[in-house]
Amino acid sequence: MPAIRFVFALLSALVASLVLFKVPDMFLWQLKVGATEYGQWFAIVPLLLIFVGRRRSALDSFSVLLAWIAVILFLSSTGRALLYAKTAREKMDAVFPAPEGVHVVPGPISLPKVWSFASPLQVEVHPMEFHEFTTGPLTLDFYPAQNRPSAPCIVLVHGGGWDRGSRKEFDSANLWLANRGIAVAAIDYRLAPASKWPAQADDVRSALAYLKREANGLGIAPNKFFLMGRSAGGQIAEAVAAPGNLPDVLGCIALYAPADMHFAFEHSDKKDILDSPRLLTQLLGGSPKQAKATYDSASAYVLASRKTVPMLLIHGLNDELVWFQQSRRFSERLKQTGVKHVYLELPWATHAFDHNDHGPGGQYTLWAVERFVQSLAP
Repeated sequence: MPAIRFVFALLSALVASLVLFKVPDMFLWQLKVGATEYGQWFAIVPLLLIFVGRRRSALDSFSVLLAWIAVILFLSSTGRALLYAKTAREKMDAVFPAPEGVHVVPGPISLPKVWSFASPLQVEVHPMEFHEFTTGPLTLDFYPAQNRPSAPCIVLVHGGGWDRGSRKEFDSANLWLANRGIAVAAIDYRLAPASKWPAQADDVRSALAYLKREANGLGIAPNKFFLMGRSAGGQIAEAVAAPGNLPDVLGCIALYAPADMHFAFEHSDKKDILDSPRLLTQLLGGSPKQAKATYDSASAYVLASRKTVPMLLIHGLNDELVWFQQSRRFSERLKQTGVKHVYLELPWATHAFDHNDHGPGGQYTLWAVERFVQSLAP
């Protein structure tokens, strides 16, 4: 028994320690998402090790010490999220206040919800083909807003390094938004390397045009669109929104996105988790020296001006896949150009921090997205 307790305590402590360090590969990154965003559940195992069985040896005592360390680390993300809540609320209140008469979630995190199993109510999701190519159609999944006519609509661009990913990702978050009166259209786009930039931006614009044509039948306002993307999808959304030449797009939401493709290439490494140089060159047709204009057109950082629509940027300080400096630098650029925006920098979070709707990152994301949309399109 002492040996078994020690093994499980040690494994728990090792997994929990991922919240403190950068990780070198995809498997450990996935474990880190679990440790940071599902930590309250991970903590159950070391808690059992602490309170089940008696301590009969020095090894037992050491195992209990390791288990306590694991519990503290697993719960630290929620603790840090609670500490950051006041700062996040003040930032959103200053720039995107809750509109009068509209009920919005009051704060970025609820401790009881961290332990919740509740799922959002189902809505009927409508797949729609919005553009046809010789290689096949592009499809979107439409989540209609509940109990709200002429609703604002988020056009959601999936992540996946531009060469993979699915519009089916984060289904529960889309359902949550639909139940809060915000329609969501989760779209396909052409993938690299078969399709190079700006094909992906063109596909977003095609989806917007289709949704605008069908707005009355879908119960959405034809002039209240928002672009939103995660990771690579965030880059696409930012680059489409930054020029400010789409009058029906009121704002853009980007989660852990590379806003500056020049900066991304400059700091990329073939040995990093994603092999970033390969992803960038297969999307953009070469290095920045070989395809400067393409890198410029894909970089919201370069495209930003006073015409840029309001932005909501969210990034984790412990992101291994996309450096948080991408969003921090872009926020400074938006500040210089006078663009209305908020940047939330989550101290505990890694890439894909919103994977769990009930976790600290998921709660922050849904709260901020709803506040942003309702503030600009009450």
